[in-house]
Amino acid sequence: MVNIPDWIHTVLMSFESRTNPFMEVSVADALSAVRKDHGDLDDEVWAVFLAEHSAFMYREMPDEDSLWGTYFAPMMEFTQADGSILRVPNVMDLNGATVAHWKARAKITKNPIMRARYADCVWDLDRVVTKEKRQHEFALIAAQSYIENARRGGFADEVNASTDLSRALDIEGVRQLTRALALARTVNAKELQTEAVSELIDFCERSGKPGAPGIWLAPFDSLYGQKGLLTPAQQDDLIKNLELMLARTTSQTESKEFDPWAAQYAAQRLITHYKDTGQTKRLVLAYGHAFETMAKDAAPLLAIAWLQPVIEAYQQAGLKGEAERLSLVAAEKGRTLGDDLKHVKVEVPFDRDHFLKSVDRLLAGDDLSTKLYLIAHEFAPKAAQVRETVQHLSETAPLLARITHQVIGPSGQTTAQIGSVDEDLEGRLQSQTAQYIGILLPLLNHTLSELKLRDNPTTDQIIDVLFRCPLFNDCRKELLREGFGAYLGEDWVKAIHVLVPQMEEALRNLAAGIGIPVTKTVRTQPGLTDLKNMGDVFNDARVRQVLGETMWRFLTVLYTDRRGINLRNNVAHGLVGPEAFNRSSSNLVFLSFFVIGSLRIKPSE
Repeated sequence: MVNIPDWIHTVLMSFESRTNPFMEVSVADALSAVRKDHGDLDDEVWAVFLAEHSAFMYREMPDEDSLWGTYFAPMMEFTQADGSILRVPNVMDLNGATVAHWKARAKITKNPIMRARYADCVWDLDRVVTKEKRQHEFALIAAQSYIENARRGGFADEVNASTDLSRALDIEGVRQLTRALALARTVNAKELQTEAVSELIDFCERSGKPGAPGIWLAPFDSLYGQKGLLTPAQQDDLIKNLELMLARTTSQTESKEFDPWAAQYAAQRLITHYKDTGQTKRLVLAYGHAFETMAKDAAPLLAIAWLQPVIEAYQQAGLKGEAERLSLVAAEKGRTLGDDLKHVKVEVPFDRDHFLKSVDRLLAGDDLSTKLYLIAHEFAPKAAQVRETVQHLSETAPLLARITHQVIGPSGQTTAQIGSVDEDLEGRLQSQTAQYIGILLPLLNHTLSELKLRDNPTTDQIIDVLFRCPLFNDCRKELLREGFGAYLGEDWVKAIHVLVPQMEEALRNLAAGIGIPVTKTVRTQPGLTDLKNMGDVFNDARVRQVLGETMWRFLTVLYTDRRGINLRNNVAHGLVGPEAFNRSSSNLVFLSFFVIGSLRIKPSE
């Protein structure tokens, strides 16, 4: 495959003659653009085009963890109508002639970027394409060419290049040099390894600016702690450079260099190096104060998001006083958080007639027990539907599915964090359950109001239905009577305060009924025990299994999960004001008794 068609040769020569750096994918893009003018290609020309286009189209995987177990991976993947996956480029489309073409090009191409790519493709992909043993010669050619390209310079001085492009090219330089080092280490080329280390350090010192931490952090991240890579002098220089960058990125005299995040990156690596409590405090305070400065004039929501990690860092570093001081600053910012938020309203279609017919269906007949359990079944979000919704949203809104969500409390503090669908499916399921409860709540309120209006149930009638469930004991009957009486009398404060602890007791009874101890040891006081709280009971896998996913999710979201309503904990710890003791909250508590009240003892066989 040494015969190269003129139109392909012209494109290659336009890049080969360049002295300034360029992105490898630019060659593939240029080939694709010209390819459109040449119609159908015969097999020989297509093979040349595919060899050249593929070589420059692959993306890099530094950990060599592509689907082929290689450094190079497809740039794109598409799922086709028949379910098969189309990969571009795909190493499975190549053959021994392709590798032979790359070998020849690696030995005659003068441009170091192109030469490195040809040689690296041979080294990395030949074992997949032909199953042949790797040839060290091409690893050496690639490594030497990467180093040669970095030495030519021009990365930050690309003619007419934007700042973003210049920075991208600088990062490419770092990537090429770290690859050169990896290749040299793989083939145990000691001199080339030393050369790559020196060039990486020099390149990052030349190109690294405070606003480009991805460049000036690279020597530390790639070399520090790696046996035999750094001389003592080189290691000292790395530390001095990090200290310099920390000083520059925390200085307020040069606003263009002020960057709290870059300062944090530098400090974290210095902490790794010094391993000293005093140094840790100095470094954490350095970047922490930078974030404090930035937060002073920031909107409350942003300020709190920036300050909370700093507060945690102060605590971990033993800076208790600083953590408490900054917590007060964040709390003060949180007082005006509401002014920074906007209400978002979304109209959704609602078939009122259909809903009213559903209410009539739920409340039909004279049996109060049937009505209460039908309502409980109707308004506890179904776990299967919740899972289906999360899956649907991950497909239709993939960006939102990958973004971490934070739950912000009334004082501006972060009370819960929900990760991406892939990393925190449980969190997404709990959050979606809470959303479903919120959507169904107005409908539940209307349904229970209609129940009271049509049936006018008494406290004794409700108690009689509930006590068919074995989880409720006679010793708690008077308290339950007081709680349900307050509920029917619309004394929401009393109803919630009385009924929620009775739900906790019922859950302990459930645990005891399936052979789970309801006490736990007191960690700080050996020999003493406490009753398990509601969260302890819910966290037991056996309880979760008995309740079933739908019931478990509804109850945990309502009572104990920070990602949901968390009513039990918020009430117990005085975290809610009088506005939280309302009809809606009381209706959910009332509903929960008949959700769990559907449980019965299974007769032994």
